[in-house]
Amino acid sequence: MKQNRNALTYEMQAELELCAVPEAIERKLRQVYAGLPEKVPARKRILPRWAQRSLATAASLATAFTVLLGVNGANPALAEGLPFVGGIFQNINRKFVPTQNLTEAQRRVSDMAVPVGENQETSVTVPAGGMLEKPLTASLKEVYYDGSFVFAGIEFQIDADDDYVSERMGPHYDVLLNGESQIEHGEDGMVTYQNDNGSGFVDMSLSDMMTQVERGRYITQRAFRVPDALQGAESLNVSLSFEGLDSEKAALNSTPFTLDFTAQKTEANIRSIHCQGAEMGGVRLLSAYTTPAATYIEVEYPGRYVNPATGAAFEDGIAIGYYGANGGAVRLCATEADLGNGMLQKRLVLAGLKEDESRKVVCWLLDKNGSGRYEAVFILDFAAGTVELGSAEDVQAAPVFDYACGAEAVKALAGGEYAIEKIHLDQNKPMVYLMTGDKKRDLRVEFWQEGARACTAYSDGYSWRDDALYWEYYNLKNGSSMSRDEDRYEGTEHRQHMLFVPELYVSLDPGLPVTVKVFDKDSGDGLLAQEVALTQSQLHSEPQPLAEAPLDQDGLDAVSSESTE
Repeated sequence: MKQNRNALTYEMQAELELCAVPEAIERKLRQVYAGLPEKVPARKRILPRWAQRSLATAASLATAFTVLLGVNGANPALAEGLPFVGGIFQNINRKFVPTQNLTEAQRRVSDMAVPVGENQETSVTVPAGGMLEKPLTASLKEVYYDGSFVFAGIEFQIDADDDYVSERMGPHYDVLLNGESQIEHGEDGMVTYQNDNGSGFVDMSLSDMMTQVERGRYITQRAFRVPDALQGAESLNVSLSFEGLDSEKAALNSTPFTLDFTAQKTEANIRSIHCQGAEMGGVRLLSAYTTPAATYIEVEYPGRYVNPATGAAFEDGIAIGYYGANGGAVRLCATEADLGNGMLQKRLVLAGLKEDESRKVVCWLLDKNGSGRYEAVFILDFAAGTVELGSAEDVQAAPVFDYACGAEAVKALAGGEYAIEKIHLDQNKPMVYLMTGDKKRDLRVEFWQEGARACTAYSDGYSWRDDALYWEYYNLKNGSSMSRDEDRYEGTEHRQHMLFVPELYVSLDPGLPVTVKVFDKDSGDGLLAQEVALTQSQLHSEPQPLAEAPLDQDGLDAVSSESTE
């Protein structure tokens, strides 16, 4: 059964600026849904290769969570004619939790992308590489290059009808710039995910998942930061090398091939931070700049930190949005034996900022398994081109909003009825809980504000709970939630649909009432229309203190509280 069969497209709706998906598309989807079997034969489920590989990173836990629930809310390629580059479809569909800034940056890339000229060899057709495999045609559609970042939109045509196909990440996967290879491979020939090659090149598209547009057509994007030596070049000779394609069940084409093209520089406003002297806790800010497409931050930190985490967000805690599987790359600048005295570098690649973006960016390093504290906090003002040293108090959690019906409402639920149990509007894990006394159904759930549909989600068998117990969120820590035993109310067992709705946080205005409409997915019968108000939740956890600054020989702080420039 298709994993994305229950998804309407947030990105499609946003690109077309529609309040609702056109009736013709929805009618066609409903016909497809009606033809799907009610149940899938029980069998041991093997995660596809892309999911197994993605589980290697903490950032991909949301991916696994979504796949297991079967509620992937973003299949951004159902409509023909959408931009191949601007949606950066693959990044959103891999992470499943879109951010407003990332979506806006993708649209800017779409507006600035250049269609590939007819005078370039933009397509290649390769034969099947083995028995039961199929021929493949790959075509380059659009390119964006601003002197620092390259985005390439690519279409694949192959006789397949999977929601996605996966790219092999073996020896032939590569990016060549002016004839030089940029992708490192391990001894087994597979792509090395955690490290870059030390040149400043960062692969921003380490995903092997390609999204279906229609039967036999798939799209993806390759994106990367240009190495330091080529920054600002007027043109680049680019070769994108591919290993082959697989479906979830079998190899589709194992023949390696390459797409060659020349990327011509498009002028873009690059705003840089003057980083000289920005150091805290031994952590140095080496480089920081933003273009309309992407934001680049590079830091250096001592190897003595135990499992350090580096990240960045706006000063209000709202996510900027990361590119790439790991949000950047780590380069080891010392031998393992000398790691404690050596230095590491981390390159963060985030979505670009608007020209009039007034919010500052907070970049930090948290020593997770060492001190457990924020060892360094940098506050970046791209409008002014300056940086200040901050504190743990500057690392804000994004606002969280909740609605809970209360235990008595659960107890009063009658057979056959539906009601909203809880809405947890959290940036990292927006959840909706529907309680019911009805039988198990597949549902279409719509969220409306001021007469317009903000987004749509679907439930299925993975989201059903036959014996749920009502409880309310209690201790919210940095946007996540915990519950206490005393919050689990006795006598509240009920049936429940639990939905993970990735686009909910960026689609709703939490200051306005939200109407939730629930329909039987197959028949279209209305089951619920309920309006609720969200309230902002209190974050109870206190900021973690910064590590004490070391003293110099005169007894003064060795780390300055201000940058020199």
